[in-house]
Amino acid sequence: MPDPAPGPRLDHVGLSVADLSAAAEWYGTAFGYVRELVLRVEALELDIVMLIHPAHGDRLELLHRPGSTTGARFADPGEAALSRSFGHIAFDVHDVDATYDRVLALG
Repeated sequence: MPDPAPGPRLDHVGLSVADLSAAAEWYGTAFGYVRELVLRVEALELDIVMLIHPAHGDRLELLHRPGSTTGARFADPGEAALSRSFGHIAFDVHDVDATYDRVLALG
């Protein structure tokens, strides 16, 4: 992993998921992330899997808490921008069409 530039940087993005193992496997297969750590916050019944991209160093924190539900569903990005909340995650890929087809096939 290259040395990070000095100063502030984005450390990770947290995503709430329904199935930690399935999500970790999907992000690994789709984008090359690997498990960095697994932990549980007993007081909240919160399970966490931290993924890291071995070449880039960016992280995805996958979170699961029993009883969690899906959030708001928006018709398009413009409608989503009307909500003050986390709206999307973006990946830089070489061939967007090929990557879209590949990750769509992964579910």
